[in-house]
Amino acid sequence: IIAWSDQWFAYLPDPKGTTEFGAGYASFFWAHNVFAEVLSLVVLIVIAVGLFRIIPGLADFARDLVNLYRREVWALMGKAGG
Repeated sequence: IIAWSDQWFAYLPDPKGTTEFGAGYASFFWAHNVFAEVLSLVVLIVIAVGLFRIIPGLADFARDLVNLYRREVWALMGKAGG
């Protein structure tokens, strides 16, 4: 909300080109949909790496889970291997 009202990112383009939500929507879009979501992804990755270091078995479990899903997707697509 502060990014919208204070126009923190008014110099960045409005990707939707809309004025439906009033002037300053570009600032809200960039603050919420880009910067906040990228920052939350970085924090999530840092937490995951920290947990993998603390609990090594968790990393093995995650790797096995990804491999399981990968094999299932390959099987659904009708491709051998994986």
